[in-house]
Amino acid sequence: MQPVIRALDILTALSGRGSGRSLAQIAEVVEIPLSTAHRFMRVLEDKGFVIRTAGKRYLLGPSVRALVTATETERVREVAEPVMRRLIRDHGETVFLAELIGSEVICVSFLEGTRSLRHHVQVGSRLPLNASSSARMILAGLEESEIDDLISRAELERYTARTITDPRELKRHLLSTKASGYDVCDDEMENHVWAVGVPLHDVNGALPYALTIVAPLSSVESAPRRTELIEAAREAAADISVELGGRFVASA
Repeated sequence: MQPVIRALDILTALSGRGSGRSLAQIAEVVEIPLSTAHRFMRVLEDKGFVIRTAGKRYLLGPSVRALVTATETERVREVAEPVMRRLIRDHGETVFLAELIGSEVICVSFLEGTRSLRHHVQVGSRLPLNASSSARMILAGLEESEIDDLISRAELERYTARTITDPRELKRHLLSTKASGYDVCDDEMENHVWAVGVPLHDVNGALPYALTIVAPLSSVESAPRRTELIEAAREAAADISVELGGRFVASA
């Protein structure tokens, strides 16, 4: 029983630590020898319950996420989808919800708008970290060590002539995204497609979710129309966040 308790103590020590902990810090917090901590971390890493960053810090891994994601995702979807339907009714554009699951951003809810749109996102689609407004918005809310780790493991594929493929440029873009509180994808993931992604929050702060409005470029040619959709997305995120027990965080 003791090994189980120790493993749970380690996972608890990592919970809520966005920047992770070093092996020495884990050993100190759990009060076990460094060699014992190393053995535990090796097993937990093999099973996907923790991941080790390039800076040799440990974070909770995808197996932990898998234990809670179904319940959490269903709760967020239940709150978000009525607001998503309202967006479609008021603005006519397609809306979807994306979630960071492990090291990938996945579309978990998709509602088609009233306008014709050739778009390849559907429920279960993986969204590229460098080209999707949803993925970039979620990344922008993470700790720097997490961002570095995810970018280092991602394939920064080019989708259009405007796609960001340089890691340094992507990190600069994420800083801008974090400051503004939204991310615009302008002909970067698919040709002739525009999108705006905004973050969701609960009582504990930023959630690994983003709400996105996506539209054909032909319907957002004017600056006022783009501003309208950005503000609509932000207002929708605020409403969802309040229902989740949090608040919408405005731009700095």
